[in-house]
Amino acid sequence: MKIQRCRYLMALLVVAPYGSGCHSVSRDEDHREEKAGEDEALPELTLPNQVTLAYEGDSGIVRGPSSSFIAPNERHAEHLAQVLAKAPRRGICIALGTERALFTAYLADCAGLYGLDINAAVPLFHAINRSLLRDSTSLAHYNYLRLQADLSDWQAALQTPQPGNLEGLFLWWKTFVRSSVDHPLHKKDPLLASVNYLVETRVFEFLKNLSSDNPRRQRTYLVDLYNKHERAAGYEDVYFGPDEEWPRVSSLQSFSRELDVHRKAAAERGRPIPEIAVIDVSNAIGTTQIRFEGGPSRKSVALILGQIEALFALEGAGTNDIEKTAADTHPVLVFTTYGRSPSEVFWWHVGLDIRSYFVLSSEAREECLAQLTTEITRAMKSELPGALAFSCPAPQRRCVGK
Repeated sequence: MKIQRCRYLMALLVVAPYGSGCHSVSRDEDHREEKAGEDEALPELTLPNQVTLAYEGDSGIVRGPSSSFIAPNERHAEHLAQVLAKAPRRGICIALGTERALFTAYLADCAGLYGLDINAAVPLFHAINRSLLRDSTSLAHYNYLRLQADLSDWQAALQTPQPGNLEGLFLWWKTFVRSSVDHPLHKKDPLLASVNYLVETRVFEFLKNLSSDNPRRQRTYLVDLYNKHERAAGYEDVYFGPDEEWPRVSSLQSFSRELDVHRKAAAERGRPIPEIAVIDVSNAIGTTQIRFEGGPSRKSVALILGQIEALFALEGAGTNDIEKTAADTHPVLVFTTYGRSPSEVFWWHVGLDIRSYFVLSSEAREECLAQLTTEITRAMKSELPGALAFSCPAPQRRCVGK
């Protein structure tokens, strides 16, 4: 049987509309207004975003990235909303995961989304889902394309990718997304009702706007938060294909450097790129090898913070450059951690005011993280899901007598 191999280039990025105002998101009312302004998409970065699919059209078999993380395992959207409440509005969101990244972008009212993940299934999911959102004509049409449509419907409705690539993508989606019987959005899980864009029109409209091509508001790249250098993907990235077809995985430092170049160029043109508002690393902290029972360790949180510091530092600037680049905003680091009660696994959403951490001395940072992990451990002893929004205590000024 002949095997057709299709290469599909994927990228998702998002930028805020210039001139747009800041909006608040409340639990009772979601009020979003777009002010008139000229939009400009960020240039595409050179980071890895390519995935290879191999499929057998006659038998409907597809080989490519497979993942158990297509369906979000965290619930309680209201807890995610709580830790995002003080994040700047209309900024850039950097997030891991599939649906989780979209929930975060919506709840934080982000104008742009960078999806970063080491799992090759994640950019593939976003690339296809972005096309479905963008090219659907209504919420009902999106549901049909996502859950029921056949290949000919996709060929008729989707502007891109080209039809020559579409069969493998359709089979992959049908195999790993549509057939996910435990997907909480498909099951209309009440704990995710406020962010279920298969049901809620306002969430669907927001994400459809985020999926626009003009300007391009969403891009996804293969990035490892913990690795400082580009590397080849492997089994740990849940990519099941021949070794020679495994994609490259970049580093957060590479992402930071390229973003900084574009920031400077945009500033010179008089059209600065919006600030980073949210970095959502999902449970990447809670599932590291240095995690301990009851919550993440100080070392695991510090490791992530050390990696993302480059996102706020300009070339040649000091470590406290965030005081200048985010002087009027307080971006939030969001992560989840889990515990086990006798009856179930429960999740806690944690939000840390990034600026409150980076303005501290090294010693004060250690004290802050010690307090944060103590608070998380204490909260999780309830054995119930919850949310914790945390800000490091302001540094104390020393008085020098004459």
